[in-house]
Amino acid sequence: MRALCVVASVGALITGLGQAHGETIAICGASFGKSYYLDNPLLPKSSGGWRDDSINPGRLQLIRDGASNFDVLYTDASGGTRSARGEGFDVHRLVTVEPYRYVLIGVHRTAATIEHWIFELDVYGRGVVVWGTIRGDPPLPKSSLMKAECRSP
Repeated sequence: MRALCVVASVGALITGLGQAHGETIAICGASFGKSYYLDNPLLPKSSGGWRDDSINPGRLQLIRDGASNFDVLYTDASGGTRSARGEGFDVHRLVTVEPYRYVLIGVHRTAATIEHWIFELDVYGRGVVVWGTIRGDPPLPKSSLMKAECRSP
């Protein structure tokens, strides 16, 4: 089985679906993991620290548009679907090991948020995604690590 390993760093704080066109490589389901919340004046003092976290229901889709352009569509628990590129993230390919391994990073300079995805998939799009968030600005500064199962489109 050939594996596809993709690290896509993206994130979002605002809702809206960007126009992502191209080949859907994988569709991943609900995400489960841990988050560390920093102290926040909007939350009770004891709210900081580690917590179990999830996005359930939720979904991630890895999209490839051409040889080197990627996007991640994600549907959160509210049912809203968003595109990393559509929300203003610069997504860059850092490394390619042909034909199924890609490393990408994305940065949204004004949102103070970075999200990264590591997809490990077979040639049919089945496997897992491990992804994380680093959010520095209010309302909820935190760092998270999540995992979701993926299936072919």
